[in-house]
Amino acid sequence: MFIYKVRETNKSIGDKTMEMTQDLINRAKKGFEGYAKEEVHVEYSKGFWFVYGSELACLRLFRVYNGSKSLHFGFNKNLNTYYISYDSGC
Repeated sequence: MFIYKVRETNKSIGDKTMEMTQDLINRAKKGFEGYAKEEVHVEYSKGFWFVYGSELACLRLFRVYNGSKSLHFGFNKNLNTYYISYDSGC
């Protein structure tokens, strides 16, 4: 699992968001590729990780993160590729 520092952005309501840099995304990509055993495309948006790759790569990642209730596996017709989406909890 990936753990990152969380910073408070609005102290009046206690809203927290993850400060995501390209360096963190690249490190996460390297971790995902280690589990997938091949190259994948990684995006982060609004607290969700989106990992795009071959069916086998996504199935390997699905197996690793299967305990998560927020994990989704599917095929994106627009991009013509398989994906998993994973809620980072932030």
